[in-house]
Amino acid sequence: MFTAFDFDGTLIKGDSIKHFARWVSRNKLEFYIKYYGLIYFSSSLTRLKFIRVEYFYRKMQERALSIEDFDTLLSKMMYEDTYPLLEQIEDDVLVVSASFKEIIGSFCKRTLKVELISNELSRPEIDVNGYHKVIALKESKGDDVIINKAYGNSKGDYPLLDYALKGYLRTSRGVLVDYNK
Repeated sequence: MFTAFDFDGTLIKGDSIKHFARWVSRNKLEFYIKYYGLIYFSSSLTRLKFIRVEYFYRKMQERALSIEDFDTLLSKMMYEDTYPLLEQIEDDVLVVSASFKEIIGSFCKRTLKVELISNELSRPEIDVNGYHKVIALKESKGDDVIINKAYGNSKGDYPLLDYALKGYLRTSRGVLVDYNK
């Protein structure tokens, strides 16, 4: 049995892709021009997400930045109740995220010590969001996987929350509440 968490807006405040792009950018002007300018090279919001991550990930490598330094930034973005919440869970814990392994993978593994199911730059045909979170979960853990509890914060998490025996939703004020199916 597993407990599953969304990442962005559930475990951390804000969006990890945007945080990553800001961290990689040399200044605000570069961030705004590149992050928002890439909209013109995308045919869909899903494709835009992949284009942004690919661009800023390549910049990170060119600039010889260490992903471990970004992990430190993510630690500062966590909700205050994230560590206590993770520590009290008796199930195996998964993060099922629409973010990317390349951005949050080491943080999930080294800092949170949880398994990650997420988007990957090497698999642009799959967007782990909405119902695809449940599909990716079943592909990873088997069709009969049981999710005891699930935590999310947006419509993209509702299918995962619906699939779980019990769901919790983080509100825009950062409070966890029962999710009513």
